Amino acid sequence: MALDAAVSENGRKRRVLPGRPELNRILVRFAHTPLDKYSLLEIRRDFYGIVISKNPSMGDIDSIETYEFLQRQIQSLMSDASLPALFFDYLAWNKRPEPVST
Repeated sequence: MALDAAVSENGRKRRVLPGRPELNRILVRFAHTPLDKYSLLEIRRDFYGIVISKNPSMGDIDSIETYEFLQRQIQSLMSDASLPALFFDYLAWNKRPEPVST
């Protein structure tokens, strides 16, 4: 898949920034993964030995060293898959639990 496109829910490609494919490639290649609840839960599932709370949030990342460590782990994992680190966020959001119906 070209880095200037993202895959929508129905599998069709759509441009991230229409008409700016070079900028898209640069942004996707160098962007950090947002460390929100879903990406932190995915880190907890995928990385043995990294301690993440059961109900994590960005507020749990209390130092630049922790932030950079987590970004390096994500980068390493996604590099092994030949994907940009930002795609980890896509993975995490698509593996999030379904909302409970009432």
